[in-house]
Amino acid sequence: MKVGFFEEKEGVKSSTRLMSFLLLFFVFAFDIGYLVGQVQLGKALQIDMNFITINIVFLLGVFAPKYLQKLAELKMGAITPTETKEHTTTTTTEKTSEVK
Repeated sequence: MKVGFFEEKEGVKSSTRLMSFLLLFFVFAFDIGYLVGQVQLGKALQIDMNFITINIVFLLGVFAPKYLQKLAELKMGAITPTETKEHTTTTTTEKTSEVK
């Protein structure tokens, strides 16, 4: 069994993992943009308390939903996708006789 990067289990896609990855990518892009902007303005690269705070808020936004999802699954029980199978119906006719 091989599980993909954005899968919870084999064949079960996880949109929460995808969103967490995209938000983490956004945090990296934001940090790089912020630091490059400081350099272009002629300021020295400065990591101040505001930079650290916004990164903590972003990282909580990235990883908190996945953690909350796991807590909800533990409380409610694991939700498994239902499989759809073709049902074939066979009909049989039987002759019944009544005995009196």
